[in-house]
Amino acid sequence: MATTPFLTTLSGTATSFVPLATAWSSANADCAQAIYAQVAGNFLAWDPWYVHYIDQDLTTCWPPQASSWWNQDTSPTTSLGPAFVCPSAYHAAYTSSVDSHTTKTICCPSGYDLYVAEFEKPSFPSQCTSTLTAGDTLSWEQVVSEGVTWTPATTTVQSETLTIYGIPVNGLNVIATSTTTSSSKTASSGSTSSSGSVDAGTGTSTSAGTVVVYTGTPTPDSQKHTIGVAVGASVGTFVGLVLIATVAFLLWRRKKRSATGRNAGTATGYNNNGQWSGGAPAPVVPEHMRHVAGYHTPVELKAGQTSNAHEMATDGVAHVYELPAERRDGTRDVI
Repeated sequence: MATTPFLTTLSGTATSFVPLATAWSSANADCAQAIYAQVAGNFLAWDPWYVHYIDQDLTTCWPPQASSWWNQDTSPTTSLGPAFVCPSAYHAAYTSSVDSHTTKTICCPSGYDLYVAEFEKPSFPSQCTSTLTAGDTLSWEQVVSEGVTWTPATTTVQSETLTIYGIPVNGLNVIATSTTTSSSKTASSGSTSSSGSVDAGTGTSTSAGTVVVYTGTPTPDSQKHTIGVAVGASVGTFVGLVLIATVAFLLWRRKKRSATGRNAGTATGYNNNGQWSGGAPAPVVPEHMRHVAGYHTPVELKAGQTSNAHEMATDGVAHVYELPAERRDGTRDVI
């Protein structure tokens, strides 16, 4: 199993992955007793810092990968993964999905429970806690001089409770594929690393491949084809409906214009025979006026035809005729 970090990109962030694919089982019972008190009075357990400054004999409490993760620099980010399991002295206290390809796990020491579900390394490790009650005995290392000299101390809990904070071990499990740098189709689906490849099952890495960490779900070619056909059919249907509506409108307008032309060409009035040809109702001529000389229904003369109009006399004498007037009894005077 490789312990050397290799660089990759995870969701757009440069990440130094350290695989921890098998449970670390070298921790002994003394590791659980490695407790010290900070100057501020907080009790800490399972801290890799302890082996460096207090007891250098406890080198097997933590796996080297976890020590690298806890003591990491801020950039690039060091993460345990992409294959990760909790050490044997720990248990999985919290698991959550980051996306469809990644899950994160917070492991707490045995006997410690999850207090704060914070995956990233905080300024103070408050994720895992263990509580002692009144009457319990606690042994720890107490600072004597500026954190350089330490001395053992033992006390009996007098208050209701006393809290001990245990350092967690957090890691990621990422679905990854191993391929070569010439596989452009696979690489286009996610992010790649130029410094190594990883087997998601064992966590082993090599230097001849490319890590492809998927950050999104690729669309199968068949699905893309189906989507294209559906879009094309929708567009074709819409265009067809528009054409049908346009043709129907043009036919309706043409029919309307033809009907209007026919109505406009219909003559109204009297025809050449002196008969009313249609249109508005024929004018009503009173019965008693139909015998009056000189009253004729308007008639249009034919070509070459002369009218029977009478020429007025030129002797200066005008003959005045009085039109008959109807009486109330319905009779009229005869001229």
